[in-house]
Amino acid sequence: MEQKLQTLSQRVDELISTLRRLRSENAELKGREKNHDEERERLMKKNAEAKSRLESIIAKLRQQDDS
Repeated sequence: MEQKLQTLSQRVDELISTLRRLRSENAELKGREKNHDEERERLMKKNAEAKSRLESIIAKLRQQDDS
C-alpha cells in the first residue's frame, strides 16, 4: 500500500511538472504567434502599398502610350 502511494505521489509530481512545462511552452508559442500575426499584417500592408504604386505606374504608362 505504501509503495502504491509513493508511486502515485511521484506520478502526480511528474504530471505537475509536465503541466508547468506545457503552460510555459504554450505562453511562448502564443507570443510567437502574435509576433507572426503582426509581421504578416505589416507585410500585407506593404504589399498592398506596392501593388497600388505599381498600378499607378502602369496607368501612367498606358496614358503615355495613348497620347
